[in-house]
Amino acid sequence: PTVKLEVDGRRVMDVPPEGSAADPVRRIAFSQRFPVGSHLVTLTCSGDDFAEDNRQDFALEVLPAIPLLVIDGTRRSEFLRDALAPSKDLTPAFVIRSIAASDFIPAALAVDVRGPGTPPRVVVFANVPAITAAQNEAIEQFLADGGSVLVTLGDGVDAATWNRIAFRGGQGWLPARIVETVAKEVKLLPESFVHPAVEVFKEPLPGGLHTAVFPQRWKLDLDAGVNGTTGFAIARFSDRTAFIAERGVGRGRAAICAVPLDKSWGTNLVTLPDFVRLAHETMYYLAGAKSAERNLSPGQAIIFTPRPAESPAGVKVQVPDGSARTVTLKAWPLVFDATRESGAYKLTTAGGHEYYYAVRGDTQESVLAQASADDRKLVAEIVKGMKYVDDLGDVVETAGEGPQSRDLWWLMLGLVVMTLIVEALYTRRLTHEARP
Repeated sequence: PTVKLEVDGRRVMDVPPEGSAADPVRRIAFSQRFPVGSHLVTLTCSGDDFAEDNRQDFALEVLPAIPLLVIDGTRRSEFLRDALAPSKDLTPAFVIRSIAASDFIPAALAVDVRGPGTPPRVVVFANVPAITAAQNEAIEQFLADGGSVLVTLGDGVDAATWNRIAFRGGQGWLPARIVETVAKEVKLLPESFVHPAVEVFKEPLPGGLHTAVFPQRWKLDLDAGVNGTTGFAIARFSDRTAFIAERGVGRGRAAICAVPLDKSWGTNLVTLPDFVRLAHETMYYLAGAKSAERNLSPGQAIIFTPRPAESPAGVKVQVPDGSARTVTLKAWPLVFDATRESGAYKLTTAGGHEYYYAVRGDTQESVLAQASADDRKLVAEIVKGMKYVDDLGDVVETAGEGPQSRDLWWLMLGLVVMTLIVEALYTRRLTHEARP
């Protein structure tokens, strides 16, 4: 079936699915330009008997530029800054505030990068020697709130301190344990580019990532965490070790790069045309974690503060069934926890600004797959006395066990029929006897 695309409640286009109708999973692809502000993207389709999953809502916020905070450990982050926000670009996709590692204080994470309402979406530690416990606590809160962090390693890094404070045996936010520097030239492995942040680099184009050479790098251990709490590789070197690793932390993402994004170790990476694309794709991916603030699970509260700030006043909240209520408050943030119903929520401030949120339902409810052992165990715990039988022969053998029920409708029907017959015969006899 054709998928209908709506933006902010207005129909935009019909999108035909890719692939054949016989495919169990079919993808759709579309492009759409959004003006700056809060938007709701709605996809609807029809054609099956399970209507509950025929509509999906996604809330997003479009910024004029994505604000980044770069914490520079060795004053060599100009390569990354030039790739993301060239000085001659009047409308760059990113705006960057750069500070020295010695000037990094927790309060810097809340400072607007450029203009009101532009706190950093992504924090980059560029070859920073180490962080303190207080800085680490602030970063953990930043990640919990939906921000993202990228750590690039270089010659100034104190691996022992990073591991002790930020990794903590896999219990911290750092995606991998930093092991040691390796002075053996490697390249990147294009077949490892399956992650959304790097899949665009799979094709070996001139000046592509496959031509990057790395004479030196840090070795990252992705298996050092307790109970598998470390990250996974976004891309790998030709010796299969991790180039970039990431993991989700809170509502944000944390990533670590095994090399510095500069020329300090003799790499040609920063001179390749694809370096600009790599920097953009990585930052877009990390900044996208902030969308988790607007796309919630059923029952998860909407926590809302307008940016730029407005005076606290009544906020109109429209819920998925179309009804609306006005919530009064004396101070921000607004906390609205009546979100059990999946669908779109629209908040309108006293100043007339609209903000969208989406509560997403469980799409697995429409997957008619066979129940797993864990699924059966969960149902059996809820429905006491339930026992699953897989083999038909076992059903026959256990048919006499336990309390049994029988259908008695046929017996009652027989009694009714017998009563009618007896009544008919008795009536006929009375009629014969009454004749002269």
